[in-house]
Amino acid sequence: MGITSICTPSLLLNADKSKLSKRQGDVAVEDYRDKGYLKEALLNFVALLGWNFGDDKEYYLIDEMMIEKFSLERVNKAGAVFNVEKLNWLNGLHIRNKSNEELLELFKDELGKSKYKNLILKMNICFLFLNQ
Repeated sequence: MGITSICTPSLLLNADKSKLSKRQGDVAVEDYRDKGYLKEALLNFVALLGWNFGDDKEYYLIDEMMIEKFSLERVNKAGAVFNVEKLNWLNGLHIRNKSNEELLELFKDELGKSKYKNLILKMNICFLFLNQ
């Protein structure tokens, strides 16, 4: 039987340094996914709340951050401020680095969750016609 390691993230704080609370707004990752934030941006943002590689870099791809560079030794013990402006900035970077094809798939996924989901079939027909 192996030894299990448990790591708890640092405490998340509001901009005023008070403890982040459900009573003060969205705190679950799912809330931000439902608002359209990309999973890559959310992972990038949450990782930076309690970790850094030791440089000023803030934009990371998932493989680079989670596989190549992440280590428990670089996890901060101090509380981290949840900065929505930084999350918006990171989300914008991740969106701008997607290909047109990836953006189209994301758009179709979001459209499929909305009241306009019947437009996906019409979009697919248009794209098939245009690509002939």
